[in-house]
This record gives sequence, C-alpha cells and structure tokens, in this order.
Amino acid sequence: NDACTPCAEGFFSSASGQNLCSECPAGTYATSTANTECTDCAAGFISADGAGICDPCLAGEYATGVANTVCTPCASGFIAATTGQATCVACVAGEYATGTGNDACTPCAEGFFSSASGQDVCTECTAGTFAASTGNTECTDCADGEFSADGAGSCGDCPEGFITSAEGQATCVECPAGTYATGAGNSVCTPC
Repeated sequence: NDACTPCAEGFFSSASGQNLCSECPAGTYATSTANTECTDCAAGFISADGAGICDPCLAGEYATGVANTVCTPCASGFIAATTGQATCVACVAGEYATGTGNDACTPCAEGFFSSASGQDVCTECTAGTFAASTGNTECTDCADGEFSADGAGSCGDCPEGFITSAEGQATCVECPAGTYATGAGNSVCTPC
C-alpha cells in the first residue's frame, strides 16, 4: 500500500509509520481527520472514548477542570441554569433548591424566608411575624394591635375587647375587667 489513510475523527496517531490509529481517551476529542493528538474537553464538557466532540453537562450538572468523563449534579441549594457549566451557583437569600441536580432556584413562599444563600429549604416565620410576598429574606413583626400564627403571610387585627400592646405578638390579650377596646386592631384598653 503506497498511500497513507488519515486517522478518522476521534482517533489519532502521534508517530509516523503507524499501521493503526489510536482512539482518543475519554475526556478528550479530535474533531478533524489526520490528528496527531487529542484535545482535552473544556470545563463543563465531557466525552467518552473515541469522541469527535465533547458534550456539555446538562443543566443542573457541572464538570470542573478539563478532560472530564462525567458530570456531577449540583448540590442542594445550588444550581446550574444552563448546559456546559464548570461550577454551580448558590441560590440567593430568599430562594432555595431542594435535592441535587437543580437548574433553577425557587422563591420562598409567603410566610417563609431564607436569610442566607445556598439554602435547600426556607424557614417558617414564627408566630408574631409575617412575610407577605414570595422570595423573603426575613420576616416582619406584626404591629401593635395585630397577631399572627407560625407561617403567616399577614397579621390579623385583634378582635374587639382584645389587644396586643407590643409588636411581634402571637396572640391577643383580653382587656381586664373595667376596661374595653372598641373595634378591631387595638393596642390599649380604655377604662370604663
């Protein structure tokens, strides 16, 4: 045979006079023909043996460094929103991601919050506080004359005859004998 055959895509020959081409090892690739070496896959990409191209890690996964053969799912509280990521990003305060392999963070629900980044759950607002919207980083104390239970999205007014005389109360207190509170949402009892 007086003609040489170029190595195919995904194969290489690093020396002259070879009668066979070698397969590119996993984590590397060769896109053209007549390759003398294989190239490492970039961070965020992987390949199997004999690859002509590297495949990106799926959203929710990452691969750090070069010459990767597998992608790793993002840890709980972290995400990879798009394909081909070298690292995962922490969910910001007010959001969370439960489990592994997430591609999006979820805002904390009404009545819940997270004050730090990288959280896998949100914390319920305690009685006497509330969080009226989603994506909360903290809970707010109920005002004088209001109360709330655990996980409240809003505070309720104390009913007629009951008060709270300080912020952040879980329950209303009945006015003592000889006093009254007309209407709802009172913070003081009035003497008769």
